[in-house]
Amino acid sequence: NLLLVTGRNDPIVTEQCSLPILDLVRSEDKTHLRVPGGHMAILGGSGAPKAIWPQVADWLEARSS
Repeated sequence: NLLLVTGRNDPIVTEQCSLPILDLVRSEDKTHLRVPGGHMAILGGSGAPKAIWPQVADWLEARSS
C-alpha cells in the first residue's frame, strides 16, 4: 500500500516530481494526499496536526488489522 503525501507549496519535492511514483508502484492500493504547506510544513508545521495527521491516521487505521 502506498500513501503519497505532497505539499501544495513544496519547492523542493514538487508534486510533479512525486506523482510518477504512482505509476511505478505495483500495488493497487495507492492514495495521493495533497495537503497545504511546503516541504517541512506538510508533516511538522503548526497546521499539520489538524490538516494532515487525521487523514494519515485514517488511512493507516483502514489498513491495520
